[in-house]
Amino acid sequence: MSAVDIEFVPTADAVIDRTKFLWNQQRYLLENIKLADTKAGFVLTISAAVLSASLSPGGRLAFHLSKLDSVRGYVATGLFVVGIATLVTALLFSAWSIKPRLRSHVKPSPVSWVNVAKYKTPEEFRQVNREVTEQQAADLLCDQVYWMARICVQKHMLISTSIWMALTGGLLVAAAILVR
Repeated sequence: MSAVDIEFVPTADAVIDRTKFLWNQQRYLLENIKLADTKAGFVLTISAAVLSASLSPGGRLAFHLSKLDSVRGYVATGLFVVGIATLVTALLFSAWSIKPRLRSHVKPSPVSWVNVAKYKTPEEFRQVNREVTEQQAADLLCDQVYWMARICVQKHMLISTSIWMALTGGLLVAAAILVR
């Protein structure tokens, strides 16, 4: 008999193993989501600091748009304005990546805190938990892991874009200073 001929028949132990696997995936995704939020906070802070320094009236990086007396002045001002716009966009992307993703259109389920809070009473929640089989619990956890993975991908995409925009914006502002 070859491995292809063997049919997998789930047992109670297989469901428990699957549940352990899903909980491990859930923990892994949660750590990645925390990491993305930490990175986003860092980019948000750095972008805000550079913006603050660039736009403060008394700061060394402050530009006076009234000094458009040469091509060099126009280039410096253009670089500065585009750099500031890019930094603002990086700041917005970072903030958006930290924003919680609460799926309110999902029916109540006993896995996610967002869904648990949809039950009207603790008794209703307890009753649902009593009725859930091991297989159903594993399936619910599987759904949660899926949605967490989607959130994780979205957060990392937003923060990656934010990092590149912050670097680009900072370099453009620095180039504007050098050209000036």
